[in-house]
Amino acid sequence: MKSIRTRILTSIILMAVIPSITLGSVAIGNTIVSALGSANETMSELTAAYSTRIEYQLQSYINVAETAGTMPMFSDETASAEDKKAVVDSLAKSKGFERGNIIGIDGISIFDGKDYSQRDYFQKAIKGESYISDPLLSKITNKYAVLVAAPIWDKGIQGGKVTGCIYFAPPADFLINIMRSVNLSGDSSVYMINPKGVIIADRKDDTVAKQLSMIEYAGTEEGKEYKELAAIHEKMLAGETGNAYYKGPSGTILISYIPVKSNISGWYLALEEPVSNFVNGIVPTVVMMGILTLAFCLIAAVVAFAISKGIVRPIQACSERIAGLSRGDIKSPAVHIESNDEVGVLAHSTEILVNNLRTIISDIDRILSATSRADLSTDLEINSNAYVGDFAEILDSMKNINSSLSQIIRDIDLAATQVSVGSDQVSASAQSLSQGSTEQASSIEQLASYISEIASKTDLNLSDCELAKQTVDTSSQLMTEAHEHMQRMTSAMDRIGSASEKIEKVIKAIEDIAFQTNILALNAAVEAAKVGEAGKGFAVVAGEVRNLAKKSQESAKSTSALIRECSDAVRDGVQISEETAETLDKVLNASTDVMNIVNKVAGSSENQVSSIQNVSQGVDQISAVVQTNSATAEESAAASEELNGQSQILKSLVDKFKLPPEE
Repeated sequence: MKSIRTRILTSIILMAVIPSITLGSVAIGNTIVSALGSANETMSELTAAYSTRIEYQLQSYINVAETAGTMPMFSDETASAEDKKAVVDSLAKSKGFERGNIIGIDGISIFDGKDYSQRDYFQKAIKGESYISDPLLSKITNKYAVLVAAPIWDKGIQGGKVTGCIYFAPPADFLINIMRSVNLSGDSSVYMINPKGVIIADRKDDTVAKQLSMIEYAGTEEGKEYKELAAIHEKMLAGETGNAYYKGPSGTILISYIPVKSNISGWYLALEEPVSNFVNGIVPTVVMMGILTLAFCLIAAVVAFAISKGIVRPIQACSERIAGLSRGDIKSPAVHIESNDEVGVLAHSTEILVNNLRTIISDIDRILSATSRADLSTDLEINSNAYVGDFAEILDSMKNINSSLSQIIRDIDLAATQVSVGSDQVSASAQSLSQGSTEQASSIEQLASYISEIASKTDLNLSDCELAKQTVDTSSQLMTEAHEHMQRMTSAMDRIGSASEKIEKVIKAIEDIAFQTNILALNAAVEAAKVGEAGKGFAVVAGEVRNLAKKSQESAKSTSALIRECSDAVRDGVQISEETAETLDKVLNASTDVMNIVNKVAGSSENQVSSIQNVSQGVDQISAVVQTNSATAEESAAASEELNGQSQILKSLVDKFKLPPEE
């Protein structure tokens, strides 16, 4: 836990140090920002100035080439190549070019006879456009040189017919000389890139020879640390102008870039300078600000220490005395400090607090000691000056406790007397309850015996019902089978009646045949009689046939009578079987009703058995409760007697207290 001295020191130091450090940091930051702002402005101005210089130089070269292209001599075919070369060499010498050349419309130089038809500057020139090439490695000088080309116009009329191309080669090192003339530090960098991002001019020749594109180089494993610079080059190629920072191998670099505003070149100029070169100049100023800030912080710390010492010592003394008080030390003297400020008020208040607590605790100890001796008549006339403010509640509480305890003891004495009387009454009631419970238990045991007998008879009745149910089930099944047999018999009688009707029809046909045969036999006898002796034999046969027909007719009539009797008997049998079937249906329905009634009786018997079992269980539970009540009553009687004894003991204990007189 931090001490108050530490907190005061910390607060004062923080109030002094933090603003000092903040002001110092702001001042240092402003100095650095100002320096970097000046550096950005200087870089921007230098970049713009050298861009303008390059633009002017390139434009002057273009003007020379375009002016030469409008000279009628160069398009005149009658002029000799030597004359033209003399003029070109004179122009080159007077304008500071290293050499010049004229190329015909077929791409062949009229001076050296070489083919230049595939060169970019020639392709542009024959289209009527002036052109400045990127630095090219010259096969003549073995140096990188820029070529300035322009179209040769027929008869010197610009915009007319192009008859060839004229180009001049400025000094090979004119771009490098411009780069080297930039007045920056030794570790600065000045270069130009073409529209493809390739470095075409630098202070160092070997850099141009590498034909390096930083955008492509940053995409390799070796050049991945140049990704920020590659992003800046992309902004340059987009035509932007501005300043930016990137992290290089040697630290943070400030780069200023601007396009070379030429209608032909499409080049971009960039100046780079390490940020440390700008910041190093303000290091002494920054160091001085840091030293002043540190000195102010040390002075603030010394002042804070002196102030905290005068405040903390009295507070520490009061804190130690209060800590001793919290440990139960009320006898040691309080701190006395002569001072009229807040610290003096704190010390005086601590002294009063210690003295008042000593008085209060002494009073409480005296009263509690008397109470522990069962003496509640102790005098409560105490020094009330110590009981100020909220301490007054302690005095009131002690008086209330004394009064309340006295009243409680009196109430306990009265209650003990009443408990003694009540316990006698409870004992008598408990004994009476115990006797009644015993009689109830005997009656309930007899009732349980009756219920058990009823339950056994109900079980027997249930068994008889089950037997009757089985018998009725068997009778019902037999009646069902008899009903089925009767239905089959009725069906058979119906088929017999149908067959009898068919037989009657057959007998009728036989009678008709016998009648026809008799008539035929009679006709045969008549015919036989007509022929005389010759027909006697036939007449005898006809007579026999007629006799046979008569017998057949008589037999058919007898059979028909028997069949009618049989049919009548069958009809009677069918009628009787139908009546019997109806009777069996009624008997079957009655058997079903009887079976349903028996089932209901059996169900009722089962319910009765279940109900009787529940009643028996209830009676058993009542018997158990009655027995428990009886035992409880006996225990209550014993407990009331014990309570009577305890109340007497309590009364004797209460009599030991010394109570103040009642008001």
